[in-house]
Amino acid sequence: MIVIGRGRLIADTPMQELLQRGSTRVRVRSPQAQRLAQLLRAERATVEFQGDGALLVRGTQAAAVGELAARHGIALHELVTRQAPLEEAFMDLTRDAVDYQAHSRQTTWWALVSAAAGMVGLGALFCARYGIGGNNPAGRASFDPAAYSLSGFFLAQLAVGVLGVLAITSEYATGSIRATLAAAPQRLLVLGAKAVVLAASTAVVGIASALAAFLVGQAILAHKGLQAHLGDPGVSRAVVGAGLYLAVLSLLALGIGTLVRSTVGATAVVVGLVFILPGIVGALPASWEDTITPYLPSNAGQALTGRTKFALKASICSPHGWGLPWCAPTRPPPWSPPW
Repeated sequence: MIVIGRGRLIADTPMQELLQRGSTRVRVRSPQAQRLAQLLRAERATVEFQGDGALLVRGTQAAAVGELAARHGIALHELVTRQAPLEEAFMDLTRDAVDYQAHSRQTTWWALVSAAAGMVGLGALFCARYGIGGNNPAGRASFDPAAYSLSGFFLAQLAVGVLGVLAITSEYATGSIRATLAAAPQRLLVLGAKAVVLAASTAVVGIASALAAFLVGQAILAHKGLQAHLGDPGVSRAVVGAGLYLAVLSLLALGIGTLVRSTVGATAVVVGLVFILPGIVGALPASWEDTITPYLPSNAGQALTGRTKFALKASICSPHGWGLPWCAPTRPPPWSPPW
């Protein structure tokens, strides 16, 4: 078995010797399991309680566990050394050769919290600053208070994009994707499960944060005489649409991460697609811009939420509002059926 990491040879040994290099685990069963666990932890061993009442001990040998139990008069009913599986031995050997190691649980929570904070905080800031320095009557007439309070979705895009990328690239970076695919060899099943969990969690947080951003924004705008209500036409669609857009964006980032398999590379693609490409398209000739702009991911979000602070064009759909699935039609297309 040959193991190479960062261009250098880590191991060139038979399989059995490679397994012996991995961390061993000691399984012990005792009627005084709690006391034994305390003593083992005092010796700096890692103790894990199993479902059948046994202890799984790491960081020590079976002989040391037996001697410790004998010194304290603790009876043992089972004391077995278990060899680490090949995947665990491989991870132990290549731990220092990993370019990037993600802490998935902490990263997931921080990304979701950042998305919610960006949605609420940035929207509240823009609502508070609206009208400072004066505002003409035409601007007030075209002002959309519901959409303006949801302007924080622009910043939340970055958080959910990184979350979608890390959902898959973190496993490629640490090498744990091998263990995942060994347990579930059907890659489409693994990717589908990740997509379902990612979309569900992002949609829940996105819709909740969009609702919070709307309520906070309207409380601020109420002092300026521009308040909207959740029951007004199109408002609930904008709030729910903002959360669903973030869920779809996270799935797009997941797909990009699956293709690129690099956290840095996939994040760069997502940032370029969502934040940089709209600016490049805006510099193109008008005919090209009108053709490309409706298909940008960020414009899909604008079409769902309405005219936010970051709307690039007064009309981000086709002239009549139809032709794209996320555009709300202002009048039916000429080919619509008579019913």
